[in-house]
Order: sequence, then C-alpha cells, then structure tokens
Amino acid sequence: MRASGLLSVTPSTPMSPAAHLNDEQKKSLIKRVQSVDGFRITAPLEKNQTLPFVGIADATSSFFTTDKEQVWTDDLRVEIEDHIISRLRASGQDSFNIFSDLLPVVVEGVDAVVKDSFTESFRPRAPDAWNWNIFLFFTWTLGVIVRYLVLFPMRFLFLLLGTLIFILVNLILLLVPPSKGKDAFFRKLLNVWSSVWLYSLSAVIKYHNAPPPRRPNQIFVSNHTSLIDFIVLTEHCGVATVGQKHPGLVGFLQNKVIAPLRNIWFERFESRDRSLVAKRIKDHINDTTNPPLLIFPEGVCVNNEYCVMFKKGVFEIDDVEICPIAIKYNKTFSDPYWSSKDESFVGHIMRLMKSWCLVADVWFLEPEKKGKKESPIDFASRIQKMISAKAGLVNLSWDGYLKYYAPSDRLRNERQKIVANQLKRRFGHLFVEEEEEQKEKKEEPQSDKKNE
Repeated sequence: MRASGLLSVTPSTPMSPAAHLNDEQKKSLIKRVQSVDGFRITAPLEKNQTLPFVGIADATSSFFTTDKEQVWTDDLRVEIEDHIISRLRASGQDSFNIFSDLLPVVVEGVDAVVKDSFTESFRPRAPDAWNWNIFLFFTWTLGVIVRYLVLFPMRFLFLLLGTLIFILVNLILLLVPPSKGKDAFFRKLLNVWSSVWLYSLSAVIKYHNAPPPRRPNQIFVSNHTSLIDFIVLTEHCGVATVGQKHPGLVGFLQNKVIAPLRNIWFERFESRDRSLVAKRIKDHINDTTNPPLLIFPEGVCVNNEYCVMFKKGVFEIDDVEICPIAIKYNKTFSDPYWSSKDESFVGHIMRLMKSWCLVADVWFLEPEKKGKKESPIDFASRIQKMISAKAGLVNLSWDGYLKYYAPSDRLRNERQKIVANQLKRRFGHLFVEEEEEQKEKKEEPQSDKKNE
C-alpha cells in the first residue's frame, strides 16, 4: 500500500539535533527515504530501514514524553527535502514521452483519494450511528443521560478521591527513610492506584495466562494504543518503563512519587547517547529486585487495529529474553486510542469516563530469545508478528514515526515547478507558435500604416 493524505501534522518548535548528527549519520538518514512522488512519501520503509529518531527512540515507550521529542525537526526536514527535491529534478529530466510525464501525476491524484494502511493505522474509529429512528432515539437519549449525568460524575469523584488518598499516603512515605520494605509497600500502593484508574473507567480486563516469573535480562514488550496500556499492566504485574526526564510537576512525580519503580529517565541531551541509555536498561533488567521493564517498540500510539514496525533497539541486547504482551480492546463500548495531536490526556480520560466501559483482553505470550542466526531486525519482526497474530491486528512494516513528518511549502512548490517545466518542455512549441502568430498580427497593422 502507498501512504497518502497522512502527512499533515505541523511539527512544533525543534530542539535542533543537527549538532549531534555527523555527515555519515545524515547520509544514513537520507538513504532511508525510499521513494517520493510529489510531496508524499509513497513507499514503506523496508523492515531493516528505521527512521533514526536519535538516541533512545528505538527502545523506549512514549510514556512521559513530549510532543517536541516526537516530531521532525527543521534540520532533519531540510536534509530530507533537499534529497527529495534532487531526486524529483532528476526524474523530471528522464521523461521520454507524454505518458511518463502524466502517469506520476495521475498516480498522485489516485493516492490522494485511496485509503492506505499507514493512514488507517492512526485513524480513530468513528462510532456507529444507531439512533436512526424515533424508538432507538429515545433509548439513545436515555443512555446519554445515564453516561453523562450519572456514571461520569461518580467515576470522576471516585478517581479524584482515590488520587487524593494516594498523594496523601505518598507524602507520608516521603518522611520514611528508603528501604526495601518501603519500595515493596509503594509498589502495592501503585497497584491499588492503578486499580482506582481502571475502576473509574469501568474497565473489564481479561488476562490470559500468568506473567512470566522475574528473571535477569528480561524485558516486556507490547503493542501500544494509549497510556492506559501502562496502567492496565501496572495494575496486574507492576512494571517500570523508560522515558524523558521532565521538570515541574511531572518531574516531581518522576523523582518522588513513582521513584520506587526505578524507572529509567534520561536527560534530553542524553537521549542521543544510545550506549548510556542501553547501559541503564541492562543494569535495570539484570537486577531481579527491580520491577519488570516494559517497552513499547512501536514508539507511537496506534489505533489497536494495526501494528506498525517494532524498533530494533532492545532486541539488540545480548541474550535478552523478550516477553511479548498482546493487548486488544473491544471498541463496542469505547475507543481507547489516544491521538495526542488531537486531544490532551485529560480530554482522553474524560472521553473514556463518559463511555459505558473499557473492555480489553491481555495475553502474556511465551518468552522468546533471539536465534543463533537471527538478526535483531528479524527478531523484532518475529515478535511483532506474534503479538499481531494473537491480538488480531494487521501487521505492517511502516515506521510509525513517519506520521510526524509534514512536507513544507518549499517541497510542494518545487514539485509544482517540476510539473510545470515538464509540461512546458512537452507542449512548449505550441505556446511558441501562438506567440509568433500574435506577434505577426501585431506587426501587420504597423507595416500597413508605414506603407500608407
């Protein structure tokens, strides 16, 4: 399938990674752009071609990450678009007949209206309308009243009360000196708080199989739909995660409130140092007293109908044991997919609280290790297929970070110029003949006047 109509997200202010990319890395980045027709990327990356979102992007979840860390920057955009424009210019000069000029334009037009698998991976499901007659309308209205005026206030108050108690107990725990007993108590407390979240969403979660016992060099990986995934798994087996370190309130939560989970937080400049973050991950997973480490290899939230390419980062760790987890939500009652560019997390939670309930199945699959002749890329692809098959998801080889790429006006205008030059070269003689005829018509009256 070809990706079309997707690239419409406007990136936020960049953090300028150019200083951290050498010439070889930039060349490697350019090689990962396969094919471009016009201003849309129209060919999926091969399974061994991942966009180099610097540093930990290959290995981390999007928990506690900001939009600025997840979008293309201007420096990378310029590098890519310069390469695209040069290829477009070269292709425009290689046309030999009218069909080679027109067919790419026709294909672009068809691509713009045909749905593709990559765009569909990030499209929320539209609710089915069922209040189409007077009898069903009254039933639907009654349901709206119950959900908005009865269930929602009760759920909101329950979550608020549970959160206040959780914060109060945590403030008391801050006065207690660090110890193993304190960490164990906090993890139980966090499990209870996660249960409060799920109860406030009227969640009905069915867990299939038991989580594997904690062993060294073990990492949990799962498909990713929303931050709810983390809450669902924390409530059942208490997991740690990886993410960006933040200041302010979020930083206080990271450093004080959930510190006993021993999550791996990294500074912004450290996110470009793979070896440093990889070492932290190895130290965490080798210590069996730490909670299991959960990573979402897709790196982005997907709508739980597709599964995009897994980044190979954690699959490169020597002798790592990957514990696949497949999560499938039943969208009959609510759609848990979270698109951060369309709604805030608070709005996302409020929307779920106004629905009837949250229904999901969670499968803990058998742990897997990399084969002797298996590359990290093939290992990641195999785990992805296992999770997709169990959860009933469509398996894709697209890099999920492509959804953050938005072509600029510069690229669009250059494409228009190339098409205009092709038309001018193909039909330019017609315009030349017409101009000559107009000149001759203007010259004839002037010559007649001179003769008179």
